Amino acid sequence: MKRHLSLLLILSALSCSDDAPTSTPDMSQPDMQQDTGEPDSAGDMADMGEPVDPFNPGLNFTPSQEGVSPDGIAPAGPLGQGEAGVGRLTSEPGFTGIWAHCRVGDFKLHNALIEVCIQSETTNRNEVFTGGLIVDAREVGSEADDIFDMLAPRIGFNVLYAEEVEVVRDGSDGGPAVLRVTGRDFPIAYLLGVLGGRFLDTLGLEVVTEYRLWPDRRDVEIVTWIQNPNPVLKNVAPGDWLAVGDRSSIFYSSTGSEFTGSRRFDWLATWGPGSSFGWTMGESTAILSLPVSDIPYTIFDPGQITLQSGEEHVLRRWFAVGDGSVESVRQTLLERLEVDAPTRTATILLEPPLAGKTVELWQDETPVTLGVTDETGAVVFELAPGTYSAKVQGSIGEGSVETDVDLTEDVTINLEPPRELTINVTDPAGPGIALVRIAGGPENQAHEAFTMPEGLNGVLRLEVVPGTYSVQVTRGMEYEIFQSSVEVSADTTVDVELVQSVPTPGWIASDFHQHMEPSTDSRIHVRDRILDNIAEGVEFAAATDHDVVTDLRPILNELGLEDYFSTVPGMEISPTISHVNVYPAIQDRSLRGNGTIELAYIENDEVQIRGIPEIFAAARAMPNDPVVQLNHPRGSSSLFETADYEPDQDPRTFTHEQWSTDFDTLEIVNRVGSTCALVADWSTFLNTGLKKTGLGNSDSHSLNGDPAGSPRNYLPIDVQMPGEIQVDDVTAALKAGRAIVASHAFMTLGDVLPGDTLTGGSHTFDVRVQTPSWSSATRLNVIVNGQVVQEFESDGSGQFDFDQAVDLELTQDSWVIFFAVGPRPQGTPYGNPTLAFSNPVYIDVDANGWTAPGETGTLPVVDVSAINNPAFCD
Repeated sequence: MKRHLSLLLILSALSCSDDAPTSTPDMSQPDMQQDTGEPDSAGDMADMGEPVDPFNPGLNFTPSQEGVSPDGIAPAGPLGQGEAGVGRLTSEPGFTGIWAHCRVGDFKLHNALIEVCIQSETTNRNEVFTGGLIVDAREVGSEADDIFDMLAPRIGFNVLYAEEVEVVRDGSDGGPAVLRVTGRDFPIAYLLGVLGGRFLDTLGLEVVTEYRLWPDRRDVEIVTWIQNPNPVLKNVAPGDWLAVGDRSSIFYSSTGSEFTGSRRFDWLATWGPGSSFGWTMGESTAILSLPVSDIPYTIFDPGQITLQSGEEHVLRRWFAVGDGSVESVRQTLLERLEVDAPTRTATILLEPPLAGKTVELWQDETPVTLGVTDETGAVVFELAPGTYSAKVQGSIGEGSVETDVDLTEDVTINLEPPRELTINVTDPAGPGIALVRIAGGPENQAHEAFTMPEGLNGVLRLEVVPGTYSVQVTRGMEYEIFQSSVEVSADTTVDVELVQSVPTPGWIASDFHQHMEPSTDSRIHVRDRILDNIAEGVEFAAATDHDVVTDLRPILNELGLEDYFSTVPGMEISPTISHVNVYPAIQDRSLRGNGTIELAYIENDEVQIRGIPEIFAAARAMPNDPVVQLNHPRGSSSLFETADYEPDQDPRTFTHEQWSTDFDTLEIVNRVGSTCALVADWSTFLNTGLKKTGLGNSDSHSLNGDPAGSPRNYLPIDVQMPGEIQVDDVTAALKAGRAIVASHAFMTLGDVLPGDTLTGGSHTFDVRVQTPSWSSATRLNVIVNGQVVQEFESDGSGQFDFDQAVDLELTQDSWVIFFAVGPRPQGTPYGNPTLAFSNPVYIDVDANGWTAPGETGTLPVVDVSAINNPAFCD
């Protein structure tokens, strides 16, 4: 995958050690000296002869407060002005939402303005082995869900391995509250696991970090000491790994809301629902990697340093917490940069008063700040008087509006008054949730959003400027696509009646591979992923984020949509050698990755790396007997490519250190171009008696052009409502091979189900293939024991693309797959080719038990090349 390439690219830039790396880092590095409140060496620190002011320790270790417990004072309520505190949590932390990682036993650093959670020696993050990092932060009194991801001190490509987390000063004397983390540098667990232990190793450096919070400050001061106890020099690139979370947007002091040009900046701020954050070193620094890449971290890189044996380096920076606006943290960051300029409070008002619009200010081609208008259309800034260039987010169809404003006084900016465009969707088979795409207006802007239930219909209201718009409404492959052109000059309503042209009674549509915001390479809000599934007609899905267990059920219940969709927690274990899905999974938010199968873990002080056989074994050891799914077996990060497996080899006797066939299902369709090769691989598995269920999954990471359920799997489970689906029925159907794979086409085999075993040699199969009007299946292939034995053609017209009686005369035990294919739909948002295929039906000719055709003797020759017509495989 691209994200693995990104890891390798920045790895070379961050490589710091002069020693040859090993595959399993050495855990036996010397411990950091126990601190006595005095620095271990002179380095960049204050003169040893000078006493350190505990209220202003600067680059020195903070002197310990007499009588303070290492656990501090357990937070018991809000603090007042002039107070700061820190203590180990003995009750629920209060951070909520899918991004919350704070636990009982972690530490809360807080004052009257902000509260920050720093983990104890253990962690529930899958990226690291230990705690000692910031995982949650918010304003005091905020009721919004936590949106912050993590901040971890970094040392080269490593992070601080926390051996001890203790309170140094608890703030009870009116001074700062200080938490100290003592440990060493150590590779990031996630990267060790993903890369299989390659390239990464400890540098053997001793590391201490202090988190300091003063009363009535919005920022935490972070000071890190890095010491080299080794007999040889070490080249080190210190800094931070900052992941602000997918719900935040970033504003850079050098480039504004878009990261272009220079990689250097003085400060950055993020803003999102209910919380904002800021970071600065008090001077210009650089960004080594961007959150817009496949790695969701901003890696701050003040530059590489050389540490001779015994030398020490000190790094100080500040992390600010605000109310969701850039302005609430910007002034704090400017203070740390010692920017002292006269300011005034200036208000910009939009007319008409539009809420939720961004206003970005620049001066002399330099970005200054960004704000979001409130319910009155106003946004307030604290700025030096003068003239600024304002870039204002307009309504749909208008784009952004740029104008100069003189902020020596309050200013009103006039915008085109929007009209309300209402999309009213009627769906006899559901709650009216559909995906609406519109495009047009003076700036030909595109926008997409979901309708939401209101009464018996689904409704979406949009603010658009006058103009002509195309409106497209989709509800997945079972429905016709609504398309219309609308002229908007006044408030306008478009009524849409959805038509289900491909009914699937007795079957449920399912998707067992999809991603959302907990994955490192997806930004889809968990709420939107639920709506996406319902809007695409997916009735059951497993949440399979990379190396973390995600459970959508609490969010589904909050939305009140549990009747229309069912889901289970799952995970995708994602080393570069292959990816594996496991579902249902058991979520435990106290454990690393919420209970994921850890790729890299520490046992008896040694790092252990799981390969594919070990991942399968860990899944089999789970108490709930989950489905183990081999993902995209060909292409990058695939088992068959890693092991150099080819379909003329017997998978039962094939050997490779990563080879195992201990999985239940495998994806035949994910990366569409690999489908033909995977049908050949699958055929050999079936020929040798390895009954593996073939699936088609979306592996969706985004929404537009990459929806859930494209492709999908139909399982023969009969329920009135999707909320009635039982998980045990789903797993039983999957393990029994009772699946039809579908991409814009639905197939049935009459009274026969995939996975059935039929006796006798003569059989007639009633094969029906149906598509919506915007798709067509033009060829039907019959595959027996890995050979295409019959072909049928269709022009795709009529109620069914195929309604075909297929006669087979077989003289030996066999398996049969029906495979229909057609061209890629044109003029639709669905890019995959049309296809549908069954899992095998087994034919026991002599009724004495089914025997695989290649179970003994020579393997049958496999040739399924005929299914690539029309061509869609590489």
